[in-house]
Amino acid sequence: MSLNHPSLWDVVKNQTVYKWLSYKSVFQGLIAVQVIAMVFSLMGVGSGSRGMGHIDLSIQFVSGDFVFFFTCLWAFFIAVTLDRDDNRLADQIFVTSLFSRQIANILFIVVANLIGAISILLASFAVKISHIWIYGLDSFVIFGEYTLSIMVVNLIITFFYLMLISSVGYLIGSIIRQGRLIKLVVIVLIGAMITIQNERLAPIITFFGEESNLFLFVLKVLLTSIACFGLAAVATRRLEVQ
Repeated sequence: MSLNHPSLWDVVKNQTVYKWLSYKSVFQGLIAVQVIAMVFSLMGVGSGSRGMGHIDLSIQFVSGDFVFFFTCLWAFFIAVTLDRDDNRLADQIFVTSLFSRQIANILFIVVANLIGAISILLASFAVKISHIWIYGLDSFVIFGEYTLSIMVVNLIITFFYLMLISSVGYLIGSIIRQGRLIKLVVIVLIGAMITIQNERLAPIITFFGEESNLFLFVLKVLLTSIACFGLAAVATRRLEVQ
């Protein structure tokens, strides 16, 4: 009988470090999707033209929107697959519990999304600089306003969007592991919502996307994420009991 009684924090810390060292492919995937997104972004995210007498004006918009979108997909899929069966079995090398594993998973998601948010901002700057380097300064170049406060706000918003998507993905991943039939039903429902029921998604998108108050936006995402992680823990507990 061991006299060593590790604390909850020690167990969570060890599990989080283990995940950080074991899931390096997650960050290799982040690099890959952002490089692909940057290539698409170099062609511009929008364009327009206007004629004024003998002058033809061509406008091209360059931003990191593609980088943000691809990183959101990355955040969703790592959250869906993080607590799959083989990963849960790997956690058994530690003195662990359902609660400590859930906390370690959430911490890993938080750190991964923070890295993802920072890399989105850096990649967005890289896209604009690369566009100027490739196409030159033969035309007018107009930059958006960049101040430290604006960059911090953009970082916070980007991070919480990733957290929102990750929490939903984590909940979906926990649900689909309840059985093959449930997995099929969830996939069909998600596909139907995306392809057919776009009007049903509009209020949800508006609820988060059109919030102009930063504090309320963060509060909405926090409450939604906590609810998703909590429901995922309940679903996982039921699975382990079975």
